[in-house]
Amino acid sequence: MRVPLTNYVIHDPDGSIVRAGMCEPEQVATQPLVDGEQILIGEGRPGTHYVKDGEILAYTPEQREARSTFPPYLARWDNTLMRWVDLRDLETIRIAAWEAIKRRREQAFAARAVSSAGIAYAITKDKGNLADRRASLEDSIIVGAATEATKIEWRDFDDESHLLNLFELRLLAAEMGARGQAIFVRSWVLDSAVRAANSNGEVEAILMNQLEVGWPA
Repeated sequence: MRVPLTNYVIHDPDGSIVRAGMCEPEQVATQPLVDGEQILIGEGRPGTHYVKDGEILAYTPEQREARSTFPPYLARWDNTLMRWVDLRDLETIRIAAWEAIKRRREQAFAARAVSSAGIAYAITKDKGNLADRRASLEDSIIVGAATEATKIEWRDFDDESHLLNLFELRLLAAEMGARGQAIFVRSWVLDSAVRAANSNGEVEAILMNQLEVGWPA
């Protein structure tokens, strides 16, 4: 009578299953192992199961999804934290964090805001145009073709029309500039926190807990 084949899994020291298969019972102990790997009799598959305290356990659907989403940097999966752990050196992580902060800063520059006069704008979209319109009106005043009371049409972020004189244009520019400065300051505060971090985990916590908060509304 033929003896049933034996299911086995091979896992690394962290409990991640790296291989699985079936073989004759007497061949289990002969399976090749490298780098601290261990073999355990039972059913499981890489990516869907892991080993903890000598027991083969199944990942939850959420854990399987997280494990299958590989980060775009050197990392290892941690079966205790149930997440990818960054293996880059601290300085490399700081540089990457600064790039993430700058991307978030650009989002803030492009976001819709509303001035004290109720004019919708976005710094990225409107700053250059506003400077040109203001300079044009100032030139017209200098040559006598307009006065400071002259109003020109301004189309805001929502495509609403506003008639603005030179003072009102300057006020909008000032508020836009103040918002831009506040956005820069927020990015610098985050960068200072990242530079002061003493571990990869501290940098990760800063990005997770602080990157999306504190920007001008």
